[in-house]
Amino acid sequence: MTRKRQQINFLWKITGWIFKGIFLGIWYLLKGIWWLISKSIKGIYNVTSRIWWLISKLISSLYRVTSRKIKESSEKRKLRSSPTYGKRAMFDPLQVLEAISGDYQVSEKRIHEDSIISLIFGKRGSGKSALGFRLLENIHHKTGRKCFVLGVSQENMPEWISPIENIEDAPQGSALLVDEGAISFGSRDSMSKTNKGLAGILAIARHKNLTVLFITQNTGMIDKNVLKLSDMLLVKQGSLLQLEMERPEIKKFYEKADSAFKKLEGDKRGFVYLIDSDFEGAVSHSLPSFWTESLSKNQAKDKE
Repeated sequence: MTRKRQQINFLWKITGWIFKGIFLGIWYLLKGIWWLISKSIKGIYNVTSRIWWLISKLISSLYRVTSRKIKESSEKRKLRSSPTYGKRAMFDPLQVLEAISGDYQVSEKRIHEDSIISLIFGKRGSGKSALGFRLLENIHHKTGRKCFVLGVSQENMPEWISPIENIEDAPQGSALLVDEGAISFGSRDSMSKTNKGLAGILAIARHKNLTVLFITQNTGMIDKNVLKLSDMLLVKQGSLLQLEMERPEIKKFYEKADSAFKKLEGDKRGFVYLIDSDFEGAVSHSLPSFWTESLSKNQAKDKE
């Protein structure tokens, strides 16, 4: 009897182990299936999210590119309708009115072909911008060099002059017209900040072999060392206050210019007193061929 009970107990144990094994097997199987399903769902979700992100980025990029192209196309159509935009550069040389010393032809060749730093200064309304654009037009006509202007809208200029926001954008060997008003020299900025900005422009110009025509009304803000870096000074008519208040090294140039201009008849805005290593004297210049009232007002607005 005891032996039979032992056999029965053994059978029950085996049966229990079998059921336990089956139960655990089913449990782990279901757990494995759930793990696979959850991983698959998570993977599908991640893949779907990634695909949607890529699609969104693609749509966004296409929208930006399309919008930019539409805007550029619209601007080009508007520019083509402008009588100024299609004008070709016309050469009109500066004429010598009074030669104090040297040979102007040498200076003219340097302006057109070499990398030089020129300062154009004089009172408000003395024709500084007109002179700057005339020189830029002559440079492009003679040499085909790329020409740029800092901070002036393209709609006011011909196609061969491009507006830029930073002097570093100007390519190697190009010519650049910079108006002091186009540089962020606010009335509260210190003199050191002003000279740092101008010194930076001159340093970049030297490094990239640029010709820079820098227009300024307030030479008192320019450091003496910056003046020494300039290759050419182009002095327009000064005001009585400028003649009285200017520092000695600038005042003497204003006095020379004023003395020369007094002997000349005509609109003083068309005269300039030029000083460089090869020539000194009074010369005259015409307006650029593309000069308009809009461009004149744009320049005046920049100076305010």
